Amino acid sequence: SININQLFSYGEFQEHTYEAMIKIDDQTLAYSSWDFNENGESYPALIIDDVSDPLNPQRISVSGLSGYPYWGSFKIKENYLFACNSYDGLDIIDISDLFNPVTVGHYDYYYADDPYLSGRIYDIAILGDTAFLASRQGGLKILDISDHSNPIDLGTYFSNSNSYIDAVEIIGENVIIGDRSGNVTLLDVTNISSPEILSEINIGSLVWDFIVSDNVIDVLGYTNPIRYAKIIYNENNISLANEIIEVEEGYSF
Repeated sequence: SININQLFSYGEFQEHTYEAMIKIDDQTLAYSSWDFNENGESYPALIIDDVSDPLNPQRISVSGLSGYPYWGSFKIKENYLFACNSYDGLDIIDISDLFNPVTVGHYDYYYADDPYLSGRIYDIAILGDTAFLASRQGGLKILDISDHSNPIDLGTYFSNSNSYIDAVEIIGENVIIGDRSGNVTLLDVTNISSPEILSEINIGSLVWDFIVSDNVIDVLGYTNPIRYAKIIYNENNISLANEIIEVEEGYSF
């Protein structure tokens, strides 16, 4: 069993939905924010800072994003940062030179006959040359990113419950997704055109985020009450490691 005690609470709840952040290394941080052009107009920006001295961070570079990552996220693979910009699609940014990040590719989609299904790109997981995008009501978008400058749409997977998909990760050679019906679903993606469900667990609330370490998956629910589950992955199966924990107040990001 796990005991969690709240030590204190500070400040008021404010949903800073446009901010995404990721550690590049122990001394370097990348995050999204507003910056301003020479005319004083704001634009969505990727900011990279040297945080080797946390009390005195130093700016390394500022570059533009295609949009604000509302509820979005950043992921890094090798020398590329993948910025999930919600309504404004996915940016693929070469960060091999931290002083001069370069956007080398972009992906978005829009269904003119059904704008609702266009969704928002919230999260990304990468397996080899294939990217899986959690795109809210737009489902799980599957891309060929072997050419970073030209992502190719391979198809879309929708959850069994037809619920919004907000979270995605890789574990082993499989993909795990989380939806707003509370389902944590393990998928076999050997056949990209037709992913198959291997195992599924419901945690009882919207699934917002995963942290994967070896064969352990930490699952964070979003809504009040916040729910936390620890899941064990073993031979293409997932199971709860212990009871689901509830935190009575707040929302998770």
